[in-house]
Amino acid sequence: MHTSAIAIALAGFLATHAPMTSSPEPEWWRDYSAAQEKGRQEKKPLAVFVGSGSGGYESVSREGRFSDLVKTTLAHKYVCVYLDGSVNSTQEMIQALYIDSTGLVISDRSGRYQAFHHNGQLEQSDLAKRLADYASVDAPIRSTVTNTPSRASYYQSEAPTFARNC
Repeated sequence: MHTSAIAIALAGFLATHAPMTSSPEPEWWRDYSAAQEKGRQEKKPLAVFVGSGSGGYESVSREGRFSDLVKTTLAHKYVCVYLDGSVNSTQEMIQALYIDSTGLVISDRSGRYQAFHHNGQLEQSDLAKRLADYASVDAPIRSTVTNTPSRASYYQSEAPTFARNC
């Protein structure tokens, strides 16, 4: 009888002190062209984050970090790209995306058009919602949802361009 009580107590202790499983970390690409090719192969949209410095992609979240839900969605549903604004070689691409210093662009599954464009920070809940919404879009993109005035990008690189309103 004492053995059973000890076993039950030990099981309860181990259950409350078991290591927590963390959410998967997204793989971050810095080479846009390679990420775009991976997105096409895997039929996943690109989530292009613009920030500054190491881990600056999380600065898109107003809270300065990603929730486990955001990390999981990014890891499983997107090819993630980080354009570091403190690196000279990314400046032209960041300007082509119409991002000032922090922002997010989500492409369609082809990687050619922007489905979502946000210049600045997003609340964690809005970020999670936008990522969930655009992860499942299979329909062709006809316009870009954005918080900035509508513009067409005629940049000739591999950057996803704004879709024109139909």
